[in-house]
Amino acid sequence: MCAYTYARCLFCTTGKEELVARAIEESGHGRALFPQRMKKFLKKGAWEERLTALLPGYVFVYSDEEQTRFVDFPGAQYIIRI
Repeated sequence: MCAYTYARCLFCTTGKEELVARAIEESGHGRALFPQRMKKFLKKGAWEERLTALLPGYVFVYSDEEQTRFVDFPGAQYIIRI
């Protein structure tokens, strides 16, 4: 991640972190990620492990763009605040 000049934290709609991160990367605005962890859920009497967001609602973006406008691409409607 040290190759990028700027790092930003986006606050987005909870549950839409993956969609926002994928949309940012596909639009070419930089490298986007959101931390995940394995979490156990009890489903129909059996334990099941699933990946869930470690920090729900947050996506971290690394880029070389000083002024990035996170609009005009799919997934931008879920971004609440930079």
